Amino acid sequence: MFKRSLALALALAAATLIVSGTSASYAYEAQLQTVLGKANFERRSTVVPMAVCEAEPCAKPTIYWSLVLIDGGVRYEVNQIFALGSRTQPSSIEIAGVRVNLGAQVEIEGRVQALGSDYALVSDVNKATILPDDVESNETPQVQQLFLPMAYGWTCLSQEERVPLQVHILYSGNQAGADRFEIHVGQIRSTSIKPVATALDAIQNVDEERIIFRGKGDSGVLQVLIDRTQERFNDLPAFLTMSKGDPGAFIVHDLRCDRTRF
Repeated sequence: MFKRSLALALALAAATLIVSGTSASYAYEAQLQTVLGKANFERRSTVVPMAVCEAEPCAKPTIYWSLVLIDGGVRYEVNQIFALGSRTQPSSIEIAGVRVNLGAQVEIEGRVQALGSDYALVSDVNKATILPDDVESNETPQVQQLFLPMAYGWTCLSQEERVPLQVHILYSGNQAGADRFEIHVGQIRSTSIKPVATALDAIQNVDEERIIFRGKGDSGVLQVLIDRTQERFNDLPAFLTMSKGDPGAFIVHDLRCDRTRF
């Protein structure tokens, strides 16, 4: 059952990403190109849609690792899952038959889709080459548009509860020139996720130290504050604040958050 839920979750995630990428107003069509950069392995987590949880026993989010090549200010993320279920960062991964070590200079060939001014997704990698550390790239894809918010979100888990909370933050669209987000809070049980609170019209505020999502939910105000002082997008400290019915009454939950691909 777990495998079935996980497979469906991954399939839905991939389908969402493909559909998002087809809009010409948000991203360029993926083209076969060669890119290179310094290899980094970044932690991600799978997303289990609520529809799956309501229909059958629900699988918990599962950690996996993503290969990201960093070339100057541009990040190329390979659209492939590595080390599924491992909490420990791998020292190496294998792609296109080549063993890639953490920190290696790597050149890969695949379909490159620009999703932002400094971010691109690489799919269908068919070739990988380890290069000397002093090699620099001469060409990069035309990565020109703004970051595509609908391709990414956040998945957070509470740290202290006996029955932990799961928080999903999803991009829901642009209204009057401002990006809007959904915040979904659920309680993880052995066979299901019980919805706790939802805010469907949250706003985002970003500064040098934190990212704040805040919205009025069905049971009060929800706020998620994520620390962005770390040079990574996984296992970030965060806090969920949930207001109660009485004025000034609220509950704070300690979270750890991962940037999640949808």
